[in-house]
Amino acid sequence: MILKSLGLDLPFRENWLMKTAGGTIRSVMPLRTGEAGRLVYLNRRHGFPWKLSAAAVLAELVPNVIVLAVLIGAGALFLGLPAGLAILPLAAAAVLTASLAALRTRVFRERIAAFLPRAFKASWLRAAAELPGRFRGRSIAAILGLSVLIQAAKLPSFWLLGAALGVSFPVNLYLVFLPAAILISSVPLTFLGLGLREYSLQELSLRFSALPMAPVTGTALLFTLVEYLFPALLGVFWTKRFVSETLKGNVGEVDKMTS
Repeated sequence: MILKSLGLDLPFRENWLMKTAGGTIRSVMPLRTGEAGRLVYLNRRHGFPWKLSAAAVLAELVPNVIVLAVLIGAGALFLGLPAGLAILPLAAAAVLTASLAALRTRVFRERIAAFLPRAFKASWLRAAAELPGRFRGRSIAAILGLSVLIQAAKLPSFWLLGAALGVSFPVNLYLVFLPAAILISSVPLTFLGLGLREYSLQELSLRFSALPMAPVTGTALLFTLVEYLFPALLGVFWTKRFVSETLKGNVGEVDKMTS
């Protein structure tokens, strides 16, 4: 949906190839530099501009951040947890959403561009600022809705894994601590967020609920295996094809788009 909104309507097969194989490559590269694989594929196969490819990756990440922040804040408010756990994520989500809404207006973008150094006015930063204006309101709503479904589906997944181990957790772990741990683990510091996710979940659970660490850690490790490691391993079956098609490219199409 993001690529279609940016003017590139690909069949499901290609989207699947990029998402699975690209996810595997991204998983083994530090600091999410593996995202470059999808950028190279889109440019070589379809002549898709580099700036728009990078913008597509950004457009995939931002809705997830907003959704997770809202889940954390709403859950903390509902459960009456300390105000900081509710106010900070909700404020961050509100600021990010308001910024994206403002960037959809041409006047606001021009005012922002006026403060940028000349070197940035035609750069990646400008392309990112212009990105929200490329999406229709209906597309934004659909993308946010899908992000809500994808992120919310991780909560029953964690519950099922805990049930498989014969343990249960209080509702605050599912509504607040787990979304917070997932958000923290999105910082590209470790392989698949391993360690960041488990440690942050342990610290939040211990500080605000005094939960025993063994079941929390065991379930969190299984969660990482199912939700992150398994998809990365699944993508191995498509990685060779992805790399082959990327290297093969489509020179005629690239030349046409460039001219």
